[in-house]
Amino acid sequence: MTGPDDHTLAGPPSERLAVGRITRPWGIRGHVFVTAFGNGLAHMRIPAELFLGSGEGDMRAATLDDVRMTSSGMACRFTGSTSVETAESLRGLVIYAPVRLLDTLKKGEFYQYELEQMTVYAGSYDHVFGTVRGVIEYPTVNALEITTAEGKQVLIPFTRTAVKEIDREKKAIVIDAGILAELL
Repeated sequence: MTGPDDHTLAGPPSERLAVGRITRPWGIRGHVFVTAFGNGLAHMRIPAELFLGSGEGDMRAATLDDVRMTSSGMACRFTGSTSVETAESLRGLVIYAPVRLLDTLKKGEFYQYELEQMTVYAGSYDHVFGTVRGVIEYPTVNALEITTAEGKQVLIPFTRTAVKEIDREKKAIVIDAGILAELL
């Protein structure tokens, strides 16, 4: 997932990471439209051994054999999906990739799962504001979904202006205190 400004995201830390959701069939040869969680699918080497399912308990192996960008979005095809009917049977499934297939990120880039559960500080490391619950991708900006120390849910834009520092080792994010005051 790509964030605005200088922060870049790539979209649970386990052996498999959700990289997209199948939304509907595309064309007559078994392709499906996919809502990608980040840019992992777009950079995947084909063929790619992935997993499809609606949760960890019902995964099945699937080989991704085609990815293409269309004017309407990302279309993918999995081995064995050769018709509209087989593509329709995949509707709603989540696509999981082994973490080892994901690209190594550059400095200042983060996968969504790395940000989840990080402690959020207001202004400096002196004041705990809350914990990152998730990252939401909006058309114009990504947002950190944070549960505050008081238990409230807030959204903070994932921009260089709002997010002053991210420290992987400390598992910490520092949010600009002025931005927090404006938003709350």
